[in-house]
Amino acid sequence: MAVNRIDQIKFKEGMQNDMPFIAYTDGACRGNPGPGGWGAVLIQNQFYTVMSGYSAQTTNNKMEMQAAIEVLSFIPPNSTISITT
Repeated sequence: MAVNRIDQIKFKEGMQNDMPFIAYTDGACRGNPGPGGWGAVLIQNQFYTVMSGYSAQTTNNKMEMQAAIEVLSFIPPNSTISITT
């Protein structure tokens, strides 16, 4: 089965509460503290979307955690998810 990328709006519209999600997340910064960013790939069924963000002054640990927080905030409450950080 192929997995197709779609934007976050279409992904959210098509989410199915009874189907599990898979997420891969990462975060980093230049210097510690320093400017940093986070990214995530969120998958459900045959679709995935990409999420990302940044902070002007942060630590690598904050960005690692922010990636997971953003994914969990995006999906419906009580969803089943497997997160790899």
